Amino acid sequence: REAMQDFRLGYDRKGYSDALKELSLEFGRRNLGWILLGILLLGVLGFLWFRRRKARGKRPSRSAFIQEVRLAFRTLIHPIDVSERIKYDRRGNLTLAVALIALVFLTSVITRQATGFPFNPNEIDAINILIVFLGSGGLLLLWIVANVALTNMMEGEASPYEVVIGTGYSMLPYILVALPLVVLTNLLSLEAAIFLQAASVLSLAWCGVLFVATTMTLHQFRFRKTLGYIVLTILGMAAAAFVLMLVVSLLQQVYVFLYTIYNEIM
Repeated sequence: REAMQDFRLGYDRKGYSDALKELSLEFGRRNLGWILLGILLLGVLGFLWFRRRKARGKRPSRSAFIQEVRLAFRTLIHPIDVSERIKYDRRGNLTLAVALIALVFLTSVITRQATGFPFNPNEIDAINILIVFLGSGGLLLLWIVANVALTNMMEGEASPYEVVIGTGYSMLPYILVALPLVVLTNLLSLEAAIFLQAASVLSLAWCGVLFVATTMTLHQFRFRKTLGYIVLTILGMAAAAFVLMLVVSLLQQVYVFLYTIYNEIM
């Protein structure tokens, strides 16, 4: 552990990774019996739970919110079916969707700050929350605004309510994969980097597939029109971001100008 601290202070990620690998192997050798016993107990408990659930059969949940959470997770495998329920049965929970969008931002912060030292190129003490927000939750908000703005132009049929829910639900793969990856980066050495990166890329690709499926279903587009709509939405996001940057820059210049005049007068 002392060697790991020294490597961390010296920003030697390779040395830190090697020391972590040795520490993990030592821990595994000392606690192999307990680890195998824990895996066996988890397997037995999982088997018993599955058998009990199968014997009792599926019971409808009394909580409407729990049902909506299950529906959100169903999006992972059946995005078109869930989107049809959102559109035609008025299913979906707006509060849950907004919470998922907020959780995307929180996950981005955790990923930046808590990723293991060998895998983390960021300076933990130099975090800029605004930049992290703009790269996560801010992008999703721009997507929603641009998506809704283009609805009438492209003859889409999705309401703002549906767009928000579809956006929040489509980000579930990122949340479900990113957080376990943060834990793994603190346990594994750099030799596992390629596998962790592959898992991260696959989660984002999964989100992309869900975005395409939900957009196509909610707006009632064909596949080719959906792709064109997504491209236009991204261009709209870029345009909105550019205008926003101009407005912020202009406001800063006005502030500096007024502040300078105030100092001259006083």
